[in-house]
Amino acid sequence: MGALHNGAPQRNPVSRCRNLGSGEHRAGPHVRAGEDFKLSTGFTGRVLVEIKLSTNTKLVAGYTRQLERYREAEEAAAGYYVVLDVGQMGRKHERLIAARNDAVLAGQKVSPIEIIDGTRRESASKL
Repeated sequence: MGALHNGAPQRNPVSRCRNLGSGEHRAGPHVRAGEDFKLSTGFTGRVLVEIKLSTNTKLVAGYTRQLERYREAEEAAAGYYVVLDVGQMGRKHERLIAARNDAVLAGQKVSPIEIIDGTRRESASKL
């Protein structure tokens, strides 16, 4: 059973948030853990952010399956797929871009992919 609202059980927290105009809801035991971050300015302004390390062996599947599934389930306005490149990227970047392009050609809604250079560098203050 979901949260209580005015003493009545609410079985669907997403519907409850839509009705209240809220982007906040507590995940109950029936809600599977999802995205890494959910940012919100109310219910209709929600953005999901999924963050992966470049060493993740399921990096492409995370984009093609995981993020879009979370975005649809949460009825989020947008989603971002952030890859922290700490090495061992190999051809994953090319495969990510190809998967995104395939989805665009198929007329699907796609989330932007952001690559962040996470390689270790000497601190600028020590140069």
